[in-house]
Amino acid sequence: MDELQFEEHEPKKKHLLKKILVLFFFLLLLTGALVLAAVNYYQHLLSTPADPDGAAVAFVIYPGQTVKGIAKNLADQGIISNELVFRLALKIQNKDSLIQAGNYQLSPSQTMQEVIDSFKTGKIDEQWITILEGWRIENIADYLAGKSLVDRDTFISMAYAGNFDYSFLKSQPPSSKPAGSSLEGFLFPDTYLIPEDAGTAEIIEILLNNFEKKYVADIEPALNGRSLFDIITLAAIVEREGRDLAEMQMIAGIYYNRLELGMTLGADPTVLYALGDWSTVLTADNLAIDSPYNTRINTGLPPGPICNPGLDAIKATLDPAETDYLFFLTDKDGIMRYARTNAEHNANKATYGVSGVN
Repeated sequence: MDELQFEEHEPKKKHLLKKILVLFFFLLLLTGALVLAAVNYYQHLLSTPADPDGAAVAFVIYPGQTVKGIAKNLADQGIISNELVFRLALKIQNKDSLIQAGNYQLSPSQTMQEVIDSFKTGKIDEQWITILEGWRIENIADYLAGKSLVDRDTFISMAYAGNFDYSFLKSQPPSSKPAGSSLEGFLFPDTYLIPEDAGTAEIIEILLNNFEKKYVADIEPALNGRSLFDIITLAAIVEREGRDLAEMQMIAGIYYNRLELGMTLGADPTVLYALGDWSTVLTADNLAIDSPYNTRINTGLPPGPICNPGLDAIKATLDPAETDYLFFLTDKDGIMRYARTNAEHNANKATYGVSGVN
């Protein structure tokens, strides 16, 4: 009986095995078809322009930017049609580590493969520069001349002449920039990609164009009838005094309090600007220098900005902290010490052995 049952089950096992083999073969065919379809789709996207009629655009890759970020920017600008396929192609072709920071002319009319190849051959001859917050015109000129991008004296001459046509440089509101004054305060500190063959005027315009973007997006909406020139003038002092947004807001609040009370600002950076050197060690004679920029002896704002402030200093001046402090100093540990009265301020100076806004 047992032997008979075994013989009866044998055909069923063979039939089941046959079904499994057929299913396995079918899955192989399906997998192969899917793989083939995926390969064809990959090749199609790699060899097809995102927009055959698209115009060439400037595309910037910044130092330290990730491949993921680059792919997203390419897709956002319509230069490629698929971020994932772009990143996959770079990995397959072992080109993801060969992409260099720089400026490229790319077009949606290029195939994705041509875009990838452009990163090796299509880089425009440019160099990165970084203009630091708190630099004055002469500092920028020295830096750019050191990179052989400008003649120092020519840059200074153009920047002080200020003959550039931008709405925020007009003498009428909301700018109220005095006619004939320099570009000090408006050469926006940032990192830029500068063409090697750019002229001095073109470089200045690159910096002013960046200020214009910040003006439209962040500054003009917060002016509320105030003079842009006055805001930048005070922000430049705040830039030289503060280190972060919160600290700058407190300093701006103190300066507004002093202006409202008719006190001098007492800002040492304005004296240093008048002396022409940020590194000067101030003496009693320095502090008494006869200059309209010396806010130790002159009330109100100086005639114009003493440097080119960054966005935090400008925002702090537009939105200062509400405070009843009138004095501040930085102690030897870098901690800001505030005071409401001159007596408190003198006590801080005696305690911490440093000078500050008097």
